[in-house]
Amino acid sequence: YPTFITEVEEEEIEIWGGKPADTAAIQYVDGDGSKGNPYQIENGDQLYKMVAENTKYKEADVATVEVKYFKIIKDIYLNDVAAEDLANVVPETWAGKYNQWYYAPANQETGFSGVVDGGGHTVYGVYHNGLLSGASTAGLIPNVIGKAEITNLNVEKSYAYGKCAGALVGLVTGENTELKISKCTVDNTCVQGWGSSTRVAGMVGGSYVSSASKNVYITISDCALTNMKLVCKNATQAGILGYGYGNKAKNNLVKNCYTDETAFPGCYSTGTYYPPLFKDDIKYEN
Repeated sequence: YPTFITEVEEEEIEIWGGKPADTAAIQYVDGDGSKGNPYQIENGDQLYKMVAENTKYKEADVATVEVKYFKIIKDIYLNDVAAEDLANVVPETWAGKYNQWYYAPANQETGFSGVVDGGGHTVYGVYHNGLLSGASTAGLIPNVIGKAEITNLNVEKSYAYGKCAGALVGLVTGENTELKISKCTVDNTCVQGWGSSTRVAGMVGGSYVSSASKNVYITISDCALTNMKLVCKNATQAGILGYGYGNKAKNNLVKNCYTDETAFPGCYSTGTYYPPLFKDDIKYEN
């Protein structure tokens, strides 16, 4: 069950109670999922329902995906992380302390499709530890396959730990999959990779296609990373968008984005974002 805390302003804040037993029983605030009447989301259960019930698409479904629309209408607290400082601490001690977020199947055969308007709101306390879940991808939306768009959403004081990890999206895969992210921020968050061949970045961990003849299309614009901690061994790591495996995802684009020096420790260079280790897989525009 959710618990409640009270801020100085006496506003009650609902803290998510953890994985719901049955997402089918959860009702959105309003809406029918259409572009003109998106599903409205105001708490952790509804956000979980959105991710879990729409992480069902396979590569064969990309051309026929019926995209649903969602709008977040309040700040959402998945854990009570008010006292945490994720930019300076690797939160491995969170295990058993905080609610574990949704994790996609370990085989990465299914992914999320949908359009998410954050409404300028913030999701606090995303906790996804892949070592506990057995899943290799980690993030608010672990996998994307098909067509997805995330706008006007902020993530703060969160932790994503996996082989492909990003605060917003862990992995983008599936031939002709399209992901667009705009006007989003990630702040005071730790993204950590485990094992070999891992891909870690502040917003999107990386992408994968099974052959050089296939491709994914990722565009990230007008976004910012601040107060980050990226932790990785034997891996590729980048500021905003991570490494594309298979065809090096040459159709990816990052433009008008900003990171501070915390997004890529030891590799900071003056500019609006950090170049990834593999510079030929992403096009940059200012």
